[in-house]
Amino acid sequence: MKKIALLLISLFVISCSDKSKTSKPVLKPSSTSKKIDSIFNLKKITDLAKYSNSEFKLKEKDTFTLYPYEILYGEINNCETKQYEGSGLIIINNSNNKLIWEYFDPSDFPPHTFSFIDFDNDNDKDLYMYSGFEDVFVTSLFINQIESEKKPKFKEIYNNHLSYCSIVDIDNDGFPEIINTISQFENEDVYLFFEIDKKTESIINKEYDRIVGKFDKYNEDYNMPKAYKNFAINLLSETNILKVVNGQISDVTNEFHQHKEFRRNTLDSLKNITIELKPWIEKLKSKYK
Repeated sequence: MKKIALLLISLFVISCSDKSKTSKPVLKPSSTSKKIDSIFNLKKITDLAKYSNSEFKLKEKDTFTLYPYEILYGEINNCETKQYEGSGLIIINNSNNKLIWEYFDPSDFPPHTFSFIDFDNDNDKDLYMYSGFEDVFVTSLFINQIESEKKPKFKEIYNNHLSYCSIVDIDNDGFPEIINTISQFENEDVYLFFEIDKKTESIINKEYDRIVGKFDKYNEDYNMPKAYKNFAINLLSETNILKVVNGQISDVTNEFHQHKEFRRNTLDSLKNITIELKPWIEKLKSKYK
């Protein structure tokens, strides 16, 4: 039998309906992270004078991922300068409580998931971060510069305000690429239908398993069932492939002809596509030539 996938507005609508019923993800830097719910005294940390009278509610502490540095995740409240309030991270030198780096977002869509992964094969873990809530999806990447003289110690080199992008390893070298969303089909008034047969679904799931591999736990999956793994690689989104090269984000899409062919073949295999969706699929196929 054929599986009918119903999409509304964009590729992720099926999974998003489940997401609204769940709480926001929390810090996921390592399995050794210890759950904490307490007020942390910021006066212990040097170079944090602007927070001296603030309340820091510590939610997670990680002393392992960036050892000998310590990661503190929580919320700043009751700050005299409101721009410094919000959810985020403080990274300190564990030996002397000296501030290394801080990041706080006072908006209604603060960061909620932090993953430390070596993107550039320099043995330093970089910060991959998801922000947002409900219909706001943001992906950011900060390159680790702690051991250099450069500032800031985590430098943002990538930001996507369209989606929670997938971390993959298309070339199987052990270091991730990013499947980056460029644009998505959106039409609030149209229900979009297409069919995926069992053979195509199997091919999609196999490719997803191959390119995601060990990075699966770092991807935002909205608790999607395995049958819809194709959604996690943005099948109906216009995408490109990014990699960190010499400390900068670089578009390497043209290096992965096999993946482009996989996407084009998958789109070719879709059946019973609605009239509204056909022009968009043809546009996508032209991008993967």
